[in-house]
Amino acid sequence: MSRQVQSEGWTFNTERKLDMARDQNNKIVWPSDYITIDGNEYHNGQYDIVKRAGYLYDRYKHTSIFTENLKCDVVKYFNFIDLPQPVQAYITAKAARMCATKMVGDAQLNQLLAEQEAQTRANIIEYECQQGDYSYYGFNDGENTYNSYQPFHALKR
Repeated sequence: MSRQVQSEGWTFNTERKLDMARDQNNKIVWPSDYITIDGNEYHNGQYDIVKRAGYLYDRYKHTSIFTENLKCDVVKYFNFIDLPQPVQAYITAKAARMCATKMVGDAQLNQLLAEQEAQTRANIIEYECQQGDYSYYGFNDGENTYNSYQPFHALKR
């Protein structure tokens, strides 16, 4: 359940513009505590990165060999004890509801646990909004510039 919740990519477990260095074989290891890695934004769509055999693999060039280090956005996996309290509460509530649904089968209990899960989900969203420093104006992490709409981004798709 923890991996499922963390895979959504929250402020506490997301690193932006992280340098991914090549090893002596020009391969980039996919660390075991990383859930997702995305480097497309920083390399002009030059790579389509996926995980293969414990390394980053470029689906465009069909290789795990890279000629340069990559800058990537990553979502990391943390042990339960290292998670922020609102995240722990949400994971616990979600797991309790799933367990009650599969093992007990009591509709009233399931309804009560679903309400508790919804409340803890609201708490984690509130925590995310406070920690993420999100802005209506589109400020990026660590930057103080306005990112206006740029139509050519739509054409890249």
